[in-house]
Amino acid sequence: MSKKYQVIYADPPWAFSNQNTGGSMKSSAQAKYTVTSTEDLKRLDVGSIADDNCVLVMWYVGAMPQDAIDLVKSWGFTLKNMNGFVWNKLTVNNNPFFGMGFWSRAGSESAIIAIKGKPTPACRSVRAVGNYDPESLDEVLAHLCYVGAYQNIRHSQKPDEFRDKCVELMGDVPRLEMFARTKTKGWDVFGNEVKGSIDIPLKSADQVDTIQQKQTRKKRNQAKQLDIEEQIARDSTVSNSVWPIEVLNVAKEVLRLHGTTIAEITEDRLKEICEEINRQRLEGHSPDSIIDDLFMNMPTEKESCAA
Repeated sequence: MSKKYQVIYADPPWAFSNQNTGGSMKSSAQAKYTVTSTEDLKRLDVGSIADDNCVLVMWYVGAMPQDAIDLVKSWGFTLKNMNGFVWNKLTVNNNPFFGMGFWSRAGSESAIIAIKGKPTPACRSVRAVGNYDPESLDEVLAHLCYVGAYQNIRHSQKPDEFRDKCVELMGDVPRLEMFARTKTKGWDVFGNEVKGSIDIPLKSADQVDTIQQKQTRKKRNQAKQLDIEEQIARDSTVSNSVWPIEVLNVAKEVLRLHGTTIAEITEDRLKEICEEINRQRLEGHSPDSIIDDLFMNMPTEKESCAA
């Protein structure tokens, strides 16, 4: 039986869709280390080595948030925080790092926190990013006290402090560092740049396709819901006289049960009732269930105040 991990700390070798994001050719990730496409990363069966209750801390590229979200889901985790940890980069001279970017120049990186099952934090006071008052501290002490601000080191390599924060957050539990650059005491490792790497099984193409099909169905359902909302909006803009006969028949029955008729209520009140009936009808509810719902839950029309 393979070992199961309660903490998985990952720094995937993201492959950008563009060759580089500015500057020289050496600025691209491909020029620094081996990169992997998002689809290939999804094939790693990370869920099979994760404990029933597990936390995933995963660094991602700010320009590729959807890829990160899709990868988290593919690995079997539920997203909890897009900025679980934030690394504010500093230069070797302890100045704010001036990075790359198409829209704004990046000076930080973020790590997602996602969960499988119901893991329990060992400490609830771990800071994502610390704060300090620069006017009350000298320059050196200020940088030391600003938790989360560390010097930019080897390309893509993250400060060791964040690995330590994972242990502080979840305790001394079985833990794995994915795409590790170095071997750290207390951690198992996975990656082609370190000795002693564990093996992570690969999903079959059918398993990956199934996940993608589920995501596609979800998108279709979301589109269907938008279609329903658009239909409701269109129907609510026309006059009451052209409401579908099915809607008006339900409205008549609801009003009859309330002891009144269409002729006895205001036009605005009829429109409100028909909009609700139409919404439920488009969602697939039967006339009988709509009648029961409105009979039990429809508030009575407010009487106008006496002059």
